[in-house]
Amino acid sequence: MLRVNVNDGRTLHFDLEDSVQASQWHDAEADPAFQSAITGIGIIDHGVVHTLSLPRHFHRLAYRAELVKDGERVVGERLDCQADDVLLSLLIYRGNSVPMVRVNLDKLGWRRFDRQTRSLARR
Repeated sequence: MLRVNVNDGRTLHFDLEDSVQASQWHDAEADPAFQSAITGIGIIDHGVVHTLSLPRHFHRLAYRAELVKDGERVVGERLDCQADDVLLSLLIYRGNSVPMVRVNLDKLGWRRFDRQTRSLARR
C-alpha cells in the first residue's frame, strides 16, 4: 500500500495490487504537477510505514513506485526518488519470515573514479 502526502494537506493511498488503484497511481505519477505537489511518500507494510521525505536543495524531483514480482508472485514493493542526479530507492520485501528492507543511494551520470588516479581495487 502506497501512502502519498501532498502539499494541500491530503494523504492519498494507492494499493498497487489493485489494478484500478495502480492505474490511478501511474496516471498521477506521470503528471508533473502531481510530482511537484508530493511532500512525502511511503509504503505501508504490516502496520509499519517506511517513508521517503522530500529531499531539500534539489531542482528536479521524480517519484516512482512499483510492485516487484518473481514470475506472477509479488515479492515486494519498490519506491524510488530521483532528485537531480541522485537516486534513492527503498525496497520492502514481502513474505519473508524476517521483515527485510533495502535502501540504495546512487549517484547517476558521473564517473566513479578520476582517470588520473587508480581504483582501490588495483592497489
